[in-house]
Amino acid sequence: MPEYMLNNQAWYLSTTLRKCCERHFFWDMNQCMGISAEGTEKWYVDYLALTCVKDCEGVSPCGGVAEAWDELFKDKKECCEVKMPWTRKCLRTEI
Repeated sequence: MPEYMLNNQAWYLSTTLRKCCERHFFWDMNQCMGISAEGTEKWYVDYLALTCVKDCEGVSPCGGVAEAWDELFKDKKECCEVKMPWTRKCLRTEI
């Protein structure tokens, strides 16, 4: 163990994996805990692609598993209307 950790064991050492993850990797609890996330089959916006994608792994229209902060919608039309109302490209675009 590095010396800086030995000098501050109360901060760096935890009694459980969950407590360690909550303290040091709170932004990605699933990966820290070794839990693979599954998609919901709902839709979320991909601003780089200027379209909405499905919360799933695989080929288009899947855009990967959504992050915890992504707002999810029941279908692509609703997602595009709420998140990207300024462009019609959203509904036509596939990734």
